Amino acid sequence: MAANIFGDRFLSTREPAWHAIGQQCAGDMTAREALEASGLDYEVKTIPLPVPLTTETGEIKFLDSRTVALVRDPVIDDPEHRVLGTASTSYTVVQNSEIVGMIDPLTDEWPVETIGALGQGERIFVVLSCEKYEVLGEEIREFLTISDGKNGVNGLNVMLTPVCTVCQNTLLAAESESSFSLSLRHTKDVKEDFQWNLNLVTELKRFKSLTRENFSAMGETPADVNGVAKILNAAFPLPTKPRKVRMVEESRKELGLDATASEWEITRDIRESFERERERAKELRSAGVTLYTAYGDARPNIANTVWGAYQAVTELASWREGASEERTARSVMFGERRDEARRAYKAAMEVVNA
Repeated sequence: MAANIFGDRFLSTREPAWHAIGQQCAGDMTAREALEASGLDYEVKTIPLPVPLTTETGEIKFLDSRTVALVRDPVIDDPEHRVLGTASTSYTVVQNSEIVGMIDPLTDEWPVETIGALGQGERIFVVLSCEKYEVLGEEIREFLTISDGKNGVNGLNVMLTPVCTVCQNTLLAAESESSFSLSLRHTKDVKEDFQWNLNLVTELKRFKSLTRENFSAMGETPADVNGVAKILNAAFPLPTKPRKVRMVEESRKELGLDATASEWEITRDIRESFERERERAKELRSAGVTLYTAYGDARPNIANTVWGAYQAVTELASWREGASEERTARSVMFGERRDEARRAYKAAMEVVNA
């Protein structure tokens, strides 16, 4: 079981869409059924955090800090209240049961694929299975991912996530007209805003259609060396040289090596970190070329296409080795690996439209 899953609160109705973590349950599930089966039916409360102040007379006064603690109620396997984070007094908690209540009508058409909680319950996600279609004879499955943070940092998010079932690559589109992605802050209107957006089913279907059309366009567009390089370079950009390092290098040119020896030594850690990141980006680009070339042999239907180059990035983002299986899965869904795929998608569409 992945280290950051909250207890055993991860369920899937089939082999998980990303990485083989969690428990598997047979059959389609509604959101309410999944909530109860997964143990996500806990609540989070806001509790004021006053600031104690001792006056000159020794009297203790409590000042209003305009801050609240976000406190999770005890659960069977963790029978203690847990502080998940802090926020301003304007923060509105959306309980898991409320999220599920709004999602549930969608599950008549899109059943629950996975549901889970991370950490001590501060982040939850629900994935609905939407539909299937093909690009160059390869099946693509689309998922609607709803995630919520109860830590004062992460918002309530909705994202359309296509996955190629041949390799289970997560095909995260850019945040543009060809994808569906929104993030809501926990303001007083967050529940109404979330419900309003979920009601835009016809709009969601329009977005899905555009994504499908763009994937097909990638499959129909040949990719030359420059096009492949553009996609890989966008996905794995070289880091910008740190300002301190640039300044020291300029000083060494102007004043000489001896005059700047101490500054050069001070920036050693920064320089080494920069070089490691630079080499890592180059390695990922090279790995992308290797995968793209390998597709020509293993999957000739996508060889020499923009779709093949984009798939090479999504395979690297989805499946290259990480610090842990759980951290890799989180990065694919929420972090840097997601951003790699999005950057590649944007660059791929620029090649298509060039």
